[in-house]
Amino acid sequence: MKLPLGLFWLVILLVLSIQPIAAQSTSVFDAADCPFAVYYKRHVECGFLTVPENYAQPNDRQIRLAVAILRNPSTDTEADPIIFLAGGPGQGVVEFAGFNFARRYDPFFETNRDIIIFDQRGVGLSEPSLDCPEYPDFLLDLFDLEIEGQSMTRSESNLQQQASLMVCGERLAAQYDLSQYNSAASARDIEELRVALGYEQVNLWSVSYGTRLALTMMRDYPDSIRSVILDSTYPLEVNLFTDTATNWTRALNTVFDACASDERCNAAYPNLRDTFLALVDDLNENPVQISTINGNRDESIENVVLDGVLFQELNFGILYNSHRIPFLPEAIVNASEGNFGFYHSAISDSLTVYNYLSMGMYYAVQCQEEIAFLERGAIRAAYEAQPELQVLVANGATHESDFEICASFDAGVSAAIENEAVTSDIPTLILAGRFDPVTPPQWGRRVHDSLSNSAYVEFPTLAHDVIYADGCAERIAINFFIFPTTTPDASCVDTLQMYFYTPDIAPLNQSSAL
Repeated sequence: MKLPLGLFWLVILLVLSIQPIAAQSTSVFDAADCPFAVYYKRHVECGFLTVPENYAQPNDRQIRLAVAILRNPSTDTEADPIIFLAGGPGQGVVEFAGFNFARRYDPFFETNRDIIIFDQRGVGLSEPSLDCPEYPDFLLDLFDLEIEGQSMTRSESNLQQQASLMVCGERLAAQYDLSQYNSAASARDIEELRVALGYEQVNLWSVSYGTRLALTMMRDYPDSIRSVILDSTYPLEVNLFTDTATNWTRALNTVFDACASDERCNAAYPNLRDTFLALVDDLNENPVQISTINGNRDESIENVVLDGVLFQELNFGILYNSHRIPFLPEAIVNASEGNFGFYHSAISDSLTVYNYLSMGMYYAVQCQEEIAFLERGAIRAAYEAQPELQVLVANGATHESDFEICASFDAGVSAAIENEAVTSDIPTLILAGRFDPVTPPQWGRRVHDSLSNSAYVEFPTLAHDVIYADGCAERIAINFFIFPTTTPDASCVDTLQMYFYTPDIAPLNQSSAL
C-alpha cells in the first residue's frame, strides 16, 4: 500500500457483492508480447486474461487483465506457482517487472516455482485501466500553491485536488460499472486465472492492500490455495480511513521513542518529538520555498511551498521506507535549523507513486469497501484525536473530502462481509514491521488470531513491505513457501540491529545484504 502526498487516502460508496463461484471457467488467456525486458536469462510468458466485468452478467462487457508468468529456470518445477498480489489498491506491476525483477522476484525462484504477476482489474496495463491521468500533473502544479498566477492557501489547494478527482470519478462512472471493481471481483479474477492456466492450487504472496485481496481469496476460494504470505497486513475488518491517524502517530512516536532510548541518538538529537512538533507549527506559520528534481521527468520542480501540512505528509511517506528511518532524526533536526536537503528527495519520491497507481481503481475499491461504512465527520474526528496531527485538521487535510470524491465515483456499497474478519486454516505466514505507519504490527497480530494455521513474525528494525526491505524477511518467506507446514525459523530476526545516523556512527538497519 504506497500512499502519495496528501491524497492517497481513501474513498466511499461501492459495490454489489460478487458471490464466489468455483470450478469451471470460461475465461480465456491469450498470449501477447511482454511489455518489459528481463536481462537475467529467465523465460517469461505474457498475455491477457479475458473475464466479464460483471460475473453475474457474463455475456456483457469483457475486460482484460495483463499477466506475466516468470518461468522458473528449473527443469522440474513444482506444480503450484506463486501469484504475487500488489498493493494500492491500484498498483500496477506488469509494466515494471523488468525493473523489479532482480530484487523482488528472482530470489523466489529458489522455491522451485513459477511466479505469476498480474495487473488487477482496473489497474496498470489491464483494460480498462481506471486512471486519472490529469491528476498527477495537477498535483505537480499545486506544489507552489498557485494556479495561473493566483496564490492559494493549503485548504484551497486541497479543495482543488478534490475537484480534480471528482471530475475523474464522474468520467469513469459514465464509462464503466465501477461497482464491479472491488476486492471480491479481483479474487474471482485470481480464481479464473488459476483455472485458465490449468493449476490445481496456487500460493499467494501479498503485500499491503494485496493482503486484503489475499484474505478475500482465502475466504472465497480456500480449496484453490496451498499457502499464503501476508506482508504488511490490511485486515478486512479495520477501516483504513479512520485508523490511519492513529497508525501514523504511532509510527512517529515509535521513532521518537527509539531515538530517546538510544544513547547516541538521544545525545545528538535530544527532545526529538518536541523539535518535530515545534517545526511543524513553525512551518505552518512561516512556510519556506524549496526546489527539487522530478525524477519521473528529469526536470526541476520550482518554488515548492513546504508548510506544516506538506512536512507532515512527507514524513509519513518516509516512514514507509525501512532504509530512510535511520536518517530521520538527523533530517528533522537539520530541518529545524533551516537545512531541508533530506526532504528534497522525499518530494520527488512522492511523485513516483503515480507511475504505479491507477487512482480511479484506488477510489473505486476504497469508496465501496471503506468510506461507505463511515459516517461523515468520522475521519476528521479521528485526526482531531491525535495531537501530533492538528496542523492537518486546521488546514482541511484530514481527507474528510473523500466522501464527496466517492459520491462522484458512484460505485455503491459493498456487502457487510467485506468488513468482517476472515477465518481460515490455510498455512499462512504473517510479516510485520515495527515502524510501519499504515499497516501496523497490531493488524498483523489481529489477523494471526483469526487464522488458525498461521505464524506471525515482527521485525524490530523495519517498516512497510518487509520482504523487499530485508534479506532476513526474504529468507523466512522463501523457506515458508518451500515448507509451509513447518514452524518458520525466524532466528535471523534476533540478529537485526538498528542504529540511527549520528555524526559518530554510520546507519545500519538490517543484518543481511540486499
